[in-house]
Parts: sequence; structure tokens; C-alpha cells
Amino acid sequence: MKILLPFLIFSTYLVSTSSAETKIKKTSSGWQMTVDAKPFYIKGFTWSHTPVGKKYDYNLFAESEEIIKAALERDLSLIQAAGGNTLRHVYPAKWMKFIHENYGLHFIANDYCGRYGLTIDGEFLPQTNYSDPKTREHIKQTWRDLVITNREVPGLLAYALGNENNYGLEWVSQAVENLPEGERQSAKARYLYSLFNEIALEVKKLDPKHPVGIVNGDLQYLDLIVELCPDIDFLGVNAYRGKDFSDLFEQVKTKLGKPVILMETGCDAYHAVEKKEDELSQARMVHDNWVDLYRHTSNNGGSGNCLGGLHFQWADEWWKTGQEYELSKHNTSGSWHHARYTHDAAADQNMNEEWFGVCAISPKTHNGVHLIRPRAAYFALTNLWKKSPYALNPKEIEKLVFQSEAVSEQSHDSKLKFETLQSNAKQSFQPPSKVSLPAYVYQEGGGEMLWSPSGLMPEKNFLSIDPKSLVKPHRGEHCLEVQYNSGGDWSGLQWQHPAGDWENNNPGGYDLTEAKTLSLWARGQKGGEQVTLNMGGALTGRYPNTTQADFGSINLTTEWKQFTFSLDGKDLRRIKNPLTLVFKGSGFPYRVFLDDIKFE
Repeated sequence: MKILLPFLIFSTYLVSTSSAETKIKKTSSGWQMTVDAKPFYIKGFTWSHTPVGKKYDYNLFAESEEIIKAALERDLSLIQAAGGNTLRHVYPAKWMKFIHENYGLHFIANDYCGRYGLTIDGEFLPQTNYSDPKTREHIKQTWRDLVITNREVPGLLAYALGNENNYGLEWVSQAVENLPEGERQSAKARYLYSLFNEIALEVKKLDPKHPVGIVNGDLQYLDLIVELCPDIDFLGVNAYRGKDFSDLFEQVKTKLGKPVILMETGCDAYHAVEKKEDELSQARMVHDNWVDLYRHTSNNGGSGNCLGGLHFQWADEWWKTGQEYELSKHNTSGSWHHARYTHDAAADQNMNEEWFGVCAISPKTHNGVHLIRPRAAYFALTNLWKKSPYALNPKEIEKLVFQSEAVSEQSHDSKLKFETLQSNAKQSFQPPSKVSLPAYVYQEGGGEMLWSPSGLMPEKNFLSIDPKSLVKPHRGEHCLEVQYNSGGDWSGLQWQHPAGDWENNNPGGYDLTEAKTLSLWARGQKGGEQVTLNMGGALTGRYPNTTQADFGSINLTTEWKQFTFSLDGKDLRRIKNPLTLVFKGSGFPYRVFLDDIKFE
């Protein structure tokens, strides 16, 4: 039987015009969440929108309203049609309201609490020290601001602190290092979980209408959570355990006595042994995951403490492997090995980070956003999510077997529609914009920069950049300060347009055919610093640079000096990478300062 594609299905949903009250109540059969006194089971995604060629720092909500609405319609109409009701993230309040009113989706507001570093007083700290009072206060203030901004936003469901921060306890401090080696990680974890409980108490005071929990990496340090986080309302867990979650729910029930929300779980769609896309294995695993969640919902024969879950993830993201490189390539190299994903566990690394989406993504676009194709896993979720676990009994749950033939047929229909859209999609060649001179790579305070200083090599934390440094600027109040953080033998900074387009597969760059020179002012912190400069990145790709130039090395003193480079004979019709700076490792940090980098 033919099944209508999800964008042809309409569903009903609860929409509130202000922030509804969320409660978690315990009954004789387990825990249950309610929204304005109505049962609510979380079915959703860790949703983000990252185009092909972009990376982790892409911000959809910095785009035009037209692009934002097109992107939301592309994704959220499908999530709504599948029966999804929740997204995990914080978006601008205006757009959260728009999403709730137009798609009926709720939000678990989530801030990572320094999981991937923090910027405090203008300095980026790659490793967050949870024992430092200043750092703890900074994270608390971030949460105060978040709650005050979002507590009355329609669709707000709950708050979740962190993102498996227990996996990132890497800072070094004197107090911790004085402990025996076997006790250090536990000591660091105590600082983390005590902070989480302090934040939870503040969140409850600011907003008593919405529950708060933490996001832990599986059940590591569960005993410390029991001891140090008595005031959380639920335990959020990122868990990847194969087809089911074994004793996860029972452990939390027995030790912590709190309900659980699966904040991340999923399976990739790439078969690492057969070296090809494998939709059915992904769909089967996703189906089995959610049946196990249903099994542990209240009154269903399991632990009774599962409030629902968020699937990781909505659509494939092509930046996950290279982070900064190969952003327009769908990598198939594995990220880690997991034996419980048995269908391809024979491979050394069978978990493929760029293939976790229940939707595949195409480099081609329509209405300014990339096309996506729902995979079989999307239809497996749709078929399950039509049924509320609160309306099922244990016997009915065990009858929820994977319907291979049905999801295969649905996936086939999806592919046919996708192929039609791809064939009609425009992928016309876009010429570069012509700009008037002088064209600035950097000027006072970082204003009006045509290119972005986004290309950090080989690791992004090797360099720190401050475009509004107040340290002895050449002209005006600011200059560009670049600090080499002593990691590795070298590091590089490349200006790009668009940001992150290492392979030149996206339109961009500027026509500088009238330019005669590239000049800049520079100085060193102590003198003797040496920097190598060149122009033009790769000459390959759909939208490549039209030239390259090696300007050699410059030696800096503590005084400002202007350096000017001739562009005679250079083909400047498309310059996507106007300048690349290469810093040699010296074994210790050093700083250089630049100003007025321009083409004339």
C-alpha cells in the first residue's frame, strides 16, 4: 500500500501563547510529565541547521528572515508531520515563539556550561575549570540570563544543564594535582556536579514553572550525582548502547530515584563493513531504541521512569569529521568503535559521525536552503510516534515490531520525490561581487570586513584572535591581536569568503581586478617575531581563487611598520582567500598585532 509522504500529513498539537507550566509527577506506576496538566511524552530531535560547506559555528538565525523561514519550513514541517513535539536547544526568543505557534514544537533550553571551553573577559579558555570561583560565577550568570530571557517564551518545556561535561574534565589545578592520581577525576567531577546543583536551585527560584535537569554522558559518576545533585528534577542522559539501554533506567530509578530523559541517542546510516549507505540497519536500530524507551514509560512494565527522548540527529552534518576541513565532502571515515551496533561492528571504527541524520542532505539548494531526503529511520520514527506510550500496555509494546517492508516503501517514495527535486534544483554558477577600493581585509575594530578570519589551522585552539584589541593600536582605538598559543610546530590563520569553504565549493570571493597592492601594518609583542604571508587558497573546486601569491616572511619589531606587496600580473577576478598568515612554533606563546590590511 502506498503511504503518503509526511509533508502531506496534517497533525494536531497543543499551542500556548505564553509559557505553559510543566510538571513532573510520580504515581504508583512511575513518573509522568504534564504540560498544563495534560500528559506530555517527549518525542523530538537535537535539532540544528547546518548547510553543506558550513561548520559548528554556523548560525541560521543570523541569516535573512527569508532564509530562516525556508530552513524552518524544510525541517520542522517534517518533524511536526512525524509526530515530533520537542527540540533541544535555545534559539532567539522571537523564533522560538514562531516555531511553537507555527509547528507546535516545545523546547528543552540547553546551555553547555563550558563543555567546549569558555570566553571570560575576552579570553578563550579551551578547558573549563569548574573549581575556579570566577568561572563558576560566569556559568551561573549565563544561566540567570538564559532563564530570565526565556521563562515566558511559548513552548518552553524544561531546562537542561550541560552536555556530557563529565567527559571533558581536563583542566589542571594545584589542588587537584596534589591528590593521588586515581582520585583526580573524581575530585574534578565533584566540582562539576556541585555547580550543577547550585545552578538548578537558582533556575528554580527564577522560574518555578519548568523543571531542570542535567545532561550527563551515560551514567558515569551516577553516585556523585546522587550525592551532589539532589535538587534536579530529572536526569538527562546521552546514551548510545545499541538496540536497547540495558539497565540504564533501572539504575537511575534504584540509585537516584528520578525520571530520565534521553537527551541523545541514535545510530548512523553508513555501513562501515559494506562501505555504503545502509538505511534499513539504521531504521531498525532507531525503532528498537524507541520501543525500549516506551517499555520504560510509566505503567508499561519496565522501570517506569522514562519521560521520552531526543533523537540524534535530524539531518547529516558534513563538518563533523574534519571540523575545519572538507566541509563540502560527506566523509565516510569512522569516528569510534561500538560493539553493540552489531550490524557493522566488524569494522575497526563503525560509528560514522557525519551520517547520524534521519535525513540525508544534498549540496543542491531550493529557496536558498539545501534539499533533504527523509531516510527509512524517519519513517520508522513516524510509525512509532503515532502511538502514545501512555495509551499502550506492556503486551502492546512488545508487539511493536520493525516493519521493514513498510519503511522500505516509504523510503523509496521519499527517494523518488528527492530525485525530482534535485533535478529541478538550480545550481547556477554565481560570479563574484565586484568591490570598490580600498577593500579591507581588516580595519578599525573589525568593522566592514569582506572576508572572515575563520580559517584556523591545523587546530583552532592553537591561535586566539581579538579583532578589537586595545593594545597600542596603529590607528584609532583598536587593532587585530593574534596570539600563538604554543601548540604544535606551526599554526595558520586564513581569511575566507564564505567562512569555512576550504574546498571552494560555495559561491563567494570578490573581484579585485582594479587592485595594485596589498598592504598591512604589523608589529610584534617583543620583537623578533616572524610571520609568513600568502594570498589565495586552493585553485580547485567549483568556485576557486583565480590566483595565488607567496609574499614570503616578514620580521617584526615592537614598533608598527607598513608592508606593501605588489599584485602586478595577478589574476584577481575571484579572491576568496585574500591573506593567510603562518606562524612558526616557538615552544611558548607570543603575540603579533595587525592593522589596516587592505587592497588598493
